[in-house]
Amino acid sequence: MRFKNLLMVVIIGLGLTHALATETRVGSLGGTGFFIRDETNIFYFPATINQYPGLVIGELRAKGVDDSYSFGIHLPLTNGTFGIYLNVPTYINPPDFASWEHVQMARKMMLFYGRRLNTLNVGFHLSYLYDKFDGGDDGGKEYSLYLSFGAGISSERFDIGLRAEFPRMRQEYDRDNTTWSGFGIGLFGRYFQEINQKLTFIPALHIFLEPTSIISNEKDQSLDMNTFRLGFGLGAKYQVNENNFVIIGTEILGYDRLFFSSESIDSTKTSIVFPGIYAGIESSLKRWLKVRVGAIQVFKRESQSEELNSQSFEKTAYYSGFKMTFGLGILLGNFRLDATFNESLLFEGPNILNGSNVPLANKISLTYLF
Repeated sequence: MRFKNLLMVVIIGLGLTHALATETRVGSLGGTGFFIRDETNIFYFPATINQYPGLVIGELRAKGVDDSYSFGIHLPLTNGTFGIYLNVPTYINPPDFASWEHVQMARKMMLFYGRRLNTLNVGFHLSYLYDKFDGGDDGGKEYSLYLSFGAGISSERFDIGLRAEFPRMRQEYDRDNTTWSGFGIGLFGRYFQEINQKLTFIPALHIFLEPTSIISNEKDQSLDMNTFRLGFGLGAKYQVNENNFVIIGTEILGYDRLFFSSESIDSTKTSIVFPGIYAGIESSLKRWLKVRVGAIQVFKRESQSEELNSQSFEKTAYYSGFKMTFGLGILLGNFRLDATFNESLLFEGPNILNGSNVPLANKISLTYLF
């Protein structure tokens, strides 16, 4: 059991670009998904499914990699809206305490239901993942299980979402049985304050707490872990006209803390974003063609402290990152095709002209409205 290098962590800022708004659209708008109303806001605000009662959506995240694709349907009902999504990424990195060769905690199925009650929308979601391997007496056994439950309320002015999740992984080889399990709870909210017909301010908040533990009977060892995330931001959307808008989101504070402790080691990893800037513009050149440009700049402080066998060390790093994004939206009847494309297209032209092997698009989303 290697307790010094137990955990791989993905730090998620307030932008949460992997889950809010059509992934491709948000990717080309500078990661401003937390501040934009869009059909896939339902992953954090399940009550918003009532705003999109009839659609089919496909997310193609990487060329030729079927396991990275997702597919979803919203069906209008007499008393609400039902939705189902297949192969949705969990964005959970299990602790690196064993070689998980046969099972993963990567893709889940999600069910949604929402309806309107008086002036409010209410919504719920259920997520499920199960993966199992049984190699017989000599091959060992592994399984992973993930459940999550979510609820939310929404109105024209605000969205609130609550999520509880329960991950679990177990590995059995000979007499070595190792289990990782725990729970997580998150609260997400945003408010739309209209200043005038063109300008809207959007304050947003997310809080997430996840205590988990690892227990191994190999040497009667255990490890406790605690993840805490806090993000607060303020966005501003300026509607230039009916077909053009500018969106700017500021992550005023993003705080992530991972603490894990065992008999021999205590370690704390902390990441602070102060600030993060996300900006994008969407413009309709034609009724059927939208162009999007975005930019992201993040200033971050990362630190790690560790005590191991009565020895301690601490290290700190500061850095900033910058990225620009580009995309297109094409409307064909009831279909909408969103794509983010490589910036080399602007310099070299399409690969059919320059002979390059670089794909034209990095990511594609296809939506059908009915």
